[in-house]
Parts: sequence; structure tokens; C-alpha cells
Amino acid sequence: DENYLEYYDYSKMAQYISSIKNKLHQFNYKVETVGKSVQGRNLFGISPTLIDPEKKTIIIFGRQHGDEGTANYIIEGFLNKIFTNINQDWHNKFQVIIYPMINPDGADNRTRYNANGRDLNREWTQSYIRKNDEIFYISNHLTPYLKSIKNIVLSLDMHGSFHEDFIYQVDQNFISIDFFLNQAKFIDILGDYDQWQNGNAKISNGKDNMARVRLINDYSINTLTHETIRDIPIDENRTIETLKNQGIDIYNTINNIY
Repeated sequence: DENYLEYYDYSKMAQYISSIKNKLHQFNYKVETVGKSVQGRNLFGISPTLIDPEKKTIIIFGRQHGDEGTANYIIEGFLNKIFTNINQDWHNKFQVIIYPMINPDGADNRTRYNANGRDLNREWTQSYIRKNDEIFYISNHLTPYLKSIKNIVLSLDMHGSFHEDFIYQVDQNFISIDFFLNQAKFIDILGDYDQWQNGNAKISNGKDNMARVRLINDYSINTLTHETIRDIPIDENRTIETLKNQGIDIYNTINNIY
């Protein structure tokens, strides 16, 4: 409502994607419709026109839970930063694969679930092959990249929380102490940039059918869940612009570490 920052719905995302297409093309990126939601909305994927299997790669998921809208403002901030004229050096070093809104039906219906009543972040198992909903399309598009790219340095699953900004990581026994420390390093350095996240971490090994856990278990990818307060009251401190700046903070952290 009018007491909170503007809710980010599917039409806003589609308009944004349309507005940056020319900029993406300048950096040899493309926007694809990788599938359709249950109710027929486009599922967008942003990726290089030609994938370099040797290049450092970042994967970002947005809005698996439809009503967690602040995530998309952060994704916008990140995209705005990397697709600027000053960032050719960044693109020489990195490539990104982004699914900005995995659950557009949930976004427009303002619910966590998709139109089939499923929590999409509990659907990343082989059983998704039998289901004609969003994870089927996203996973089919992503899996060839996971198998061919040799240096995926980071994956972020962008969500919204009820009360605070934080990052989910696994514990030190889930994979190894080195894996745990690698995750902790990203969280700590992001906290140096992002005053809202501020190094706040929660330990959770999740469930086997979560995207984060699947990418860790199956591909040993440093995957973190990024949580930002989903409903932010309008005040003089936190704005849509500060949310977009959190995307720039992610960019700066990647630059710092990798």
C-alpha cells in the first residue's frame, strides 16, 4: 500500500528488460524467453550471446518466491552497474547468467507460490522434469551452462525476508571448512559495502530440493541466499534507490574478491 515502497510486479520487470535490451546487445548479451509461467507470463534469461567456458561466471536467481519484490530492485541495480560504458574491463573478466523473475505469476498474485500452489524453491529435484511449471524451464536452460562452464565463482538466490537483511550460508561441515570460509568471506566483504546487510549471516543447510543446496551438492558452486526485507515502510532512509545501490554493493564485492 501507500505506506510502503512501490511493489515490484511483472509488468515493471518486463518494462525494465525492454529498456536495457540495446545496452545488453552492446556488451554481446541477449535476453531470451526461456519458457512460460503457468499463467503464460514470460520467463526471462539474460546471458552472453556466446558463453565463454573459461570465464569467471556469476549466476543470479530472482523471485522464486513471488511476493518478495525488493529482490528485483537489487537485481536492477546490479545490471545497471555492469552494463555501463565504463565496464568493458569487468566483462573481459566476468560473465553473468541471470533469471530476474522466476515466479512472475506469484509476483502478480502477491503470493509466495506459483499458480500451481508450489513453492518453487522446493522444486529443484529431478521430479521437476514431470512438471510443466517454471523450474522445468529454468533448469533446462541453466543445466547446459552448469555442465560446460568451468569457473562458476558465485551464485546468488535473491529473496525477501520479513524483518531483516541477511545471507544464508551452509555450516562448516556441509562441504568443508574451506567452502564455509569462502562463503563467509563474501558475506563479510559485502557487509563492508552494504550497510543494510552489514555482514549479517544465518547458518542453514536448507533442504535438498532448494536451488542453493542443489547447486552446492551437485556442482560445488558457492551459492548463497540473499535476503532483503520485502516490505519496507516509506521513510527518509531506505528507498528504491538504496535498494538498487545494494546491487552495486554486490558488484563491488565481486570485484573485490574475484
